[in-house]
Order: sequence, then C-alpha cells, then structure tokens
Amino acid sequence: MLSRGWVGRSRFRNTSAPCRFLSAGNKPPGVAIVSGGSSGIGLRVVRRLMEEGWLVHNISRSVCPVPGIRTHSFDLTCVDEARGAARSVVETMGGAESRSRVSFIHCASVFRADSIKAFNVKDMRDSLNINVIAPGVILDSIRPFMKEGSSVILIGSTLSEKAVAGRCSYITSKHATDLFGSGIHTVCVCPGFTDTPMLQREMKDEEQAKKFFKQFVSLGRMISPEEVAESIFHAVNMPALNGSILHLNGGQKETYFHVADKTVVSKCEPNLQRPL
Repeated sequence: MLSRGWVGRSRFRNTSAPCRFLSAGNKPPGVAIVSGGSSGIGLRVVRRLMEEGWLVHNISRSVCPVPGIRTHSFDLTCVDEARGAARSVVETMGGAESRSRVSFIHCASVFRADSIKAFNVKDMRDSLNINVIAPGVILDSIRPFMKEGSSVILIGSTLSEKAVAGRCSYITSKHATDLFGSGIHTVCVCPGFTDTPMLQREMKDEEQAKKFFKQFVSLGRMISPEEVAESIFHAVNMPALNGSILHLNGGQKETYFHVADKTVVSKCEPNLQRPL
C-alpha cells in the first residue's frame, strides 16, 4: 500500500505556471481531473480545457507533454495505484481550486485482443481495473469537491453497446460502468474508430486502413481525437445531457472481428471482408 506522504512527494509533478485566474484571486472556469491525458483522446481533452483556462490534473503512467498541467503518475490497471492517484489529486486540491466546479473525465483504457475461448485472467483484471474500478475509486475520493454544475464524463466505445469477437475483456469492462439529484451530470461518450496510438497499433498498414474506413464508415475516415475532445468539452458544459450516451462514430456499419488475422467482416454483407 502506498503511504499518503510518499504518494504526494514522489508521484506528483506540477508543471503549471501561476494560473491567471488564481493569481488574480478568482476561480478558474473549472477544475478537471483527466485520466489518460498523456496521449490520444485524453491529450486532446487536456489541451482543449487548457485553452479555456481550466486547471487540469492528469493521471497517467507517462507525463503529459502539455505545459501548465499537474501530472500524477500512476498505473490505473492496479487498484492500489488508483487509490494512490486519488489521494495525490485530493492532496493538491485546495483554495480557489476547491471552490470551482469539478469535471472528472476518464479517458484511460487498455485494448487487449483476447477471447472467452482462451480466457486471460490478467487481461480481464487489467481491463476491469482501469475501465471500472479506477474511475469508481477516484470519483469516491473527489466527490466531496464536486459542487453543483460538476460533471463525470466516461469514455466508452461503440463496443459499449454491442459486442464483437476477440475483445472479451475490453467489451466486458466498457459495459460495466448514482449521482441522481446531486447536481452532477454524467455522460458516456462513445467514439468509433478514432485516430489514436492505441488503434494505430492494431492496423496492418495505412493503405488497407483507408480502404476499410471508406467501406465501413459513412464518413470515410477515422474520427479525430480533436473531434472527440470537442464533444467531451461540450458534454462537460451541458447538464441537460445528464444520463446520455453520446455516439461519435461517423456512421459506422455493423461489423465483427476475426482475431487471428484481424479481418473485419460486415454483418450486413458477410462476403465483404477487409483486413484491419
């Protein structure tokens, strides 16, 4: 178990210059705790919030490259690390920061290729920890700081509502996620194929990927992380979306996956196959 003092001293890195809102004795527009803010969607979310003057905490294994944020370096696939991350964030919140609305935006995830036919305990445990347990642990700790107007934004997937073969742990954990009447709104943002390092590792080559997206996505391309970040920022500021699932998939055709060769097959046209 990580001790309280050790977490604060060794895992927190403050790269922020004095915030113009705090230095003037005013509140920032909001305080955001973003998990997975060092890459992909999370990185774009951090940049978007910083543009609007938010005070941002990032929880990730790697340091976020954006100047001016507060990084807490923890591995959320481990429950003890999630507890340490929560303590580290709480220890550094105070003053004007504690009087602002708070948004918890959970972008961290793992994307493992596994199957119930060859069940992998570690893959399932890591996926459940990072996608379900970690956000619960963090939210439990920061909940006292969340005033009316605060928000919880969870990043799901098109696989949050439908299952495909070969992604057993990812799908199970994305399905798993009560703040009713608290003034805190929750939204699950479900991107489709998004141009992030996590998905890029799954693609065989760029030309095959382009052919695939033209065939299986109405938009004809991947969703950009910036588009997802803009939608998340909108959700943060739109309490009327409370309890909503927000789809961002560009008009995606129903598909399923063959794990061995990463071939994608259309449910509507079974004879049509493309490698991913």
